[in-house]
Amino acid sequence: MKFTLLDGGMGLELKERKAAGEDVAYSLELFSTATLLETPHAVVQLHEDYIKAGATVITTASYAVTRFYLDKVGQACRVKELNQLCVALARKAIAATGSASSVVVAGCVPPLSESYRADLVPQDGQLKEQYAEIIDSLTGSDIFLCETMSSMREAAVSVPMCVATGKPTWASFTLKHDKEDRLCIPDGTDVETVVTKIVAMGVDAVLFNCCAPELISEALPKASAALNGAPYVRLGGYGNAWEECDRDHWTIDQNESHVGANDHGTHGMVVRDLREEHYVEQVQDWLQSGASIVGGCCGISPSHIRAIYQEMNPQHVDEHEHQ
Repeated sequence: MKFTLLDGGMGLELKERKAAGEDVAYSLELFSTATLLETPHAVVQLHEDYIKAGATVITTASYAVTRFYLDKVGQACRVKELNQLCVALARKAIAATGSASSVVVAGCVPPLSESYRADLVPQDGQLKEQYAEIIDSLTGSDIFLCETMSSMREAAVSVPMCVATGKPTWASFTLKHDKEDRLCIPDGTDVETVVTKIVAMGVDAVLFNCCAPELISEALPKASAALNGAPYVRLGGYGNAWEECDRDHWTIDQNESHVGANDHGTHGMVVRDLREEHYVEQVQDWLQSGASIVGGCCGISPSHIRAIYQEMNPQHVDEHEHQ
């Protein structure tokens, strides 16, 4: 089967490694950016582990390299520097594994405030200013990946800016069920509308991520139908291991545990026992629904990616051909 295999999660995996006693810096205040600042070798090692597991696209560890996170420690001025470091660390892992001809780097273009919170998306002027800084500092990447988008408004700013660089641009949205049990992104936009609007912006792929795998399985047939007339746009998904929950008031400080999957606060999100074989079944469902890009997000580890590779033996898609 021919498909692109992404890597898995970064922040939660680094946190788990810290909990296991490895030399990894991590804090809720800074999320994975703490690792960049104090133990960058841990980021390189995780990239290498994903490459060895079979991933052909590795995503920069820059999800939390935003003013929102760095302002907490008075280091917002380092956004450009740290994003460039993320690209360099990914390149270092590729060089260390001798995979320059087969693995590409996706530059992570993240939300600019709390994850999942469409209500906290900055005003358009701030979006343009901050995304310009991030995208400019990730130009060493091969692909731009606007991920965990919660609103069409943030996508409408970030995606065209990435497309304008001439690099392949993938846009990925998180999903939820609203109060009427309707599948949508956090701002309430339904899947079909998301796909139609985002394709018009010139993306090369539309994906869904950082949500329960079952939601991605529900979204992909809708997305595939909405792609009618745009067969050149690829679909994809990379789910997480959190139990589906109400994230309308989510904040990383209140809802995520400090260290390890078994250390949850009173209102903490719960990590599922999502075993490799079960995740592979979800991925198989996505591929049957039209996806050609799959991988993992929070809680999906190198062992999950390896299981996908070993079970499904993907025929290599040369991402260099899509640049």
